[in-house]
Amino acid sequence: MNAILSIGLSMLFLFQGFTLNLKDLAQIGDLVEHVNFHANTYGDSFETFLSKHYGELKEKHAKDNQEEEDEHEKLPFSHQFNIQNFIVFVHLPNDNFCSKVILGSTTPSIFFYSESYSSIRESKIFQPPRLAA
Repeated sequence: MNAILSIGLSMLFLFQGFTLNLKDLAQIGDLVEHVNFHANTYGDSFETFLSKHYGELKEKHAKDNQEEEDEHEKLPFSHQFNIQNFIVFVHLPNDNFCSKVILGSTTPSIFFYSESYSSIRESKIFQPPRLAA
């Protein structure tokens, strides 16, 4: 059970790292349709299609083919994210950065507490039954 849970959480973290959403998976059909459109219209291979929509030719393709802008917005994996992570590491070279804290008081106290707790097991009433010999 622990192995299944750990594998499931690992897969969840992996997919979140790829920023996959259910919306993207639902748009896979639009992606296949647009790939076929490019193959039939422009004679593009799949690599060229990826370059035009997700790679280095994206700006040129968007400028040259503005009539396809509505279809380009329907394509999956075209999210814009702004993730800001700050990692702070503080190295303290002095090993004695925590001072010793002395608990207790040095002044004499006039209060003496006597513990009134007694165990139930010490009572003769609550003993477990014994076997007769």
